[in-house]
Amino acid sequence: MSFNLAMFLAKSVGGVGVLGGIVGGSAALAKNIKKKREGTISNREIAVDTGKEAVGAGVATAFSAFSAGLVGGGLAVSLGTAFVAAAAGKFAWDYGVDFIEARMEEDKQTELDSEMDEVFSASSIPFIKPETDVETIKGSVENKQDVDSAENSKSMKFIPAQKTEPADDEDRTELI
Repeated sequence: MSFNLAMFLAKSVGGVGVLGGIVGGSAALAKNIKKKREGTISNREIAVDTGKEAVGAGVATAFSAFSAGLVGGGLAVSLGTAFVAAAAGKFAWDYGVDFIEARMEEDKQTELDSEMDEVFSASSIPFIKPETDVETIKGSVENKQDVDSAENSKSMKFIPAQKTEPADDEDRTELI
């Protein structure tokens, strides 16, 4: 006798959920292949969406099977219960996934903002405003003509300060 997957899975609520996941994932994959042909989705997005939909459909199907079994009743009551429970299960799944994704995006943005704040606050690059600092840096400019042109053009040529060694009889503080 050959193996019958549907009959095997139908013996338990979990098995029914697996079967629902297979059907739901297949439907999502078909939808995503169409989107891929249209060029509106990437391969990564196909995999992520198909996985989320498969698991969501499996959870909803298992919840539906459990609820219908719990309520019992005739065919109409069982089908109605199964339908409502599946819709509620899928809605709850989608809501939960959307909430988690929103939190992850929020955390990612917060982390990015923190890193940017850290970079800008720990920056070792001096920011000099030509309007206010020209007088302060005159000693670092080659000559007076460069200072005058720097004041006029708001751009200036900087010469790095040179360290000099003091003579033996001078104070040993560092000169710049």
